[in-house]
Amino acid sequence: MKTYSVKEIAELLNTNPETVRRWIRSGKLEAIQDSRKEGNVVTQAMLDSFLKTTPKYAGALVAGGMIAGPLVGLTTLAAGVMAGALTDKVLKDRDALEKAKVAPSELKKLLYEEIRKSEMLISGKKKSIRQLEKEIETEQQRIDETKKLIDAIEGTRKETTHEQ
Repeated sequence: MKTYSVKEIAELLNTNPETVRRWIRSGKLEAIQDSRKEGNVVTQAMLDSFLKTTPKYAGALVAGGMIAGPLVGLTTLAAGVMAGALTDKVLKDRDALEKAKVAPSELKKLLYEEIRKSEMLISGKKKSIRQLEKEIETEQQRIDETKKLIDAIEGTRKETTHEQ
């Protein structure tokens, strides 16, 4: 059974060891502490469980070639990729992709799906922007009309004052 120290996990996930300790204290990452001197030990299963609930870090293991087969699902991997955890190294290093135990065609299909979802979000946001621009234009027209009305009232009041 493969185990990791706090320091090893911090290096794998490119984070501070104190962050890993905080995850352990909060219960987010399960760990075993046989002795205070030895510190916390995390098994592969415990690490995989953490990664499934924290997809931001799943891609970091791909970058290091550490994914163990199907233990990290494609959806977790995709979320990790989209969160930016999959670095340039993986994109340039074919060996890292092969070690990931995920067929490149499946990864490519998943990434295209993420692109499609992002494009749909962008399209929706652009539509919202156009709607907001129309609402702003309508409000600006109301303001302009109200200012003209104020000017007309002030002009009438000045004429009345001069006539008296």
